Amino acid sequence: MRKYIFLDTETTGKDEIDRIVQLSYFVYDISSELPTIYDDYCNPEIKIPYIAMETHHITNEFIENKPHIKDTKAYRVLEELNDENNIMIIHNAPFDIGMLKKEDFEWRGKIIDTLKCSKHLLPDMESFRLTYLRYALEIYKEEEIEAKKLGIEIKYAHDAVTDILLLKLLFNKLMGLIDRKVSRLIELSSKNVILSKINFGKYSGKSFQEIKLLDNKYLEWLSKNSTDEDVLYTISTLK
Repeated sequence: MRKYIFLDTETTGKDEIDRIVQLSYFVYDISSELPTIYDDYCNPEIKIPYIAMETHHITNEFIENKPHIKDTKAYRVLEELNDENNIMIIHNAPFDIGMLKKEDFEWRGKIIDTLKCSKHLLPDMESFRLTYLRYALEIYKEEEIEAKKLGIEIKYAHDAVTDILLLKLLFNKLMGLIDRKVSRLIELSSKNVILSKINFGKYSGKSFQEIKLLDNKYLEWLSKNSTDEDVLYTISTLK
């Protein structure tokens, strides 16, 4: 039976050296009303920098005696779930999938990236961060009821389990926009996005076409320095 895995990680940072310190996910199948929840902290064997602690509040002292990620139940069960028929749902999938690859885990199933899908289906949003969408889509009005049903304590600081709760509610919103066709979200997750406007920097809020007329050198600089594939793709489509 196909499984749906809603996954999030907390990490020491975003660079090549960085590693996972918390691996969490909910597992649903087609008939399950409530998920099975896996949530493990692990020792990344490198120091957590203060800037990462500021985000997720996981300290070096807290994870000092935690197991290596491969020795956690969450990792072992995820290996068992690594099947081409299963679907993993993540907000900004390339990041978490990349972090798992560092731990010798290569996902073989399908992927739904709710960040990418949100860009396609909600193009006028000012931001696509999960916490922004929480308010913009009024997910916060539903989360307490959902958390109580699942027996989860909501932590308003960055926490993997709380983020997965928001992820699941965002997934429900997106499904409502495409007649509940999971295949459509899978398709959009691998499709390039033409962004309607830029949402960062000195031209935040302006369309890429406006910026091209105002300051094409900025777009040339952005095309050489940005790592956002949707920004790069949008620039490449400008005439």
